[in-house]
Amino acid sequence: MKFVRIFKLLIFSAALIFPQNNNIIITTIDSNFVKSELEDSLDKDPRLSIKFQLKSFDFDSTKILYNVINQSKTVDTLIFNDNKGIRTEILLKIFKPYLLFPIDNDLEQIGKDIVMKYDFFYEPPDYELGLINKDTLAALINFKPEFKSHYAGIVATDNYDNNLRVNGQFNLRLENYFKGAEHIEFLWSRIDSNSQQIKFEGLAPHPLGFGLGVFFRYDYELFMGLFTKVEQKYRLRANSSMFTDIGAGFVRGFNQPTDSGLQLGYHRLDYYAYTVHIFRNLTNKKFLPDRGSQLIFDLDGGLDREDYFVNGKFHYERFYPLEKSFFLHYEFDFEGIKYFNSRVPKTRYKWYGGASSLRGYNEDLFKSTQYQISSLSFCFKPYERLQIKLFTDFGSDFFHLYKEGKVGYGFGLAQVNQNSFVVVEYGLSDRYLSNGKLHLKWIANL
Repeated sequence: MKFVRIFKLLIFSAALIFPQNNNIIITTIDSNFVKSELEDSLDKDPRLSIKFQLKSFDFDSTKILYNVINQSKTVDTLIFNDNKGIRTEILLKIFKPYLLFPIDNDLEQIGKDIVMKYDFFYEPPDYELGLINKDTLAALINFKPEFKSHYAGIVATDNYDNNLRVNGQFNLRLENYFKGAEHIEFLWSRIDSNSQQIKFEGLAPHPLGFGLGVFFRYDYELFMGLFTKVEQKYRLRANSSMFTDIGAGFVRGFNQPTDSGLQLGYHRLDYYAYTVHIFRNLTNKKFLPDRGSQLIFDLDGGLDREDYFVNGKFHYERFYPLEKSFFLHYEFDFEGIKYFNSRVPKTRYKWYGGASSLRGYNEDLFKSTQYQISSLSFCFKPYERLQIKLFTDFGSDFFHLYKEGKVGYGFGLAQVNQNSFVVVEYGLSDRYLSNGKLHLKWIANL
């Protein structure tokens, strides 16, 4: 960090400086040397708003006494070298904390808090402080947001009954497209002709310059030709020094069975719920992180027909550095739903398995009202943009935690360059390599 000291030297005189509490005693008359020593004293003082005020001066004894006065002062103007494509009113909301605290406070901590609050920052901003005029103290802010609009895909293949099957997913994400530090995301996925999903979501941290952010998601899914699911989620969000995103809102959805679903006992559901969301990101990179941790927590609580329910999701991951270029990557995922006075309807079961959950198995092969998956990867990073890993996944439902747990394992590599990010993984659920599942994920910058 760079600092400009705010000070007033009323008289430069003397050379040896002896501080006594809030005073400075000068005992020589060499003005050049005094000036140098006073400036050095300012550089060593952690306070940014001190000034030296002449208290007494004696030519006969060559003794000069200064009072050291600390003036509490706050920044009242923000200046940006480059807005990085973000509208000014949004920047003023992001960096507003610099206007709220006296400059003698830990301004470096403010930068660290900003990194925590916004997921497009991975390093604190640089800043300089200085007087524009006698009464205006400005902070010159230099920052580096990481906006990467991209499109991505996941392709999974397996050999079923000697036939090659291909399924996949396509994702489009636009970041800061409207210059409001927002993101807009569209997702389409397909397991087969009877299972498809379309999802659209948007997040704006400070729409129209407001302090609170907004989040919206629309989710449509045709599941195994049995039912369709439509869900809408609205959420107000805020930032804090502990969480990147903390918010609350409302969820509305319904599940409509198809003719095939009706024959198998599926019923229409209409549900309403309040929702809370917590997101904390402490990883060091957007792609290929090797340090830090991440936490995501979602909880919905509401009413389905005449019964109350809770629906929760939890994700945690952490990176553990080892010797030299090696590290461990641990992930834990939980998802579950509970109805208080009746059984969980079939249309609200949780399905898992496949490229994004339990590798080595077919997509959505297992179902339960609750499940958890633990993953551990041993990773080798020969250089900054390449990671090679061995992984194992352990998944189970709540009722058969160890007895009927499913194990997947395999190997893979991930590489990132200036314009793309590619992950290739080969997962197994048994000892035969020919029965493995190939998972390919790619991201290309727009």
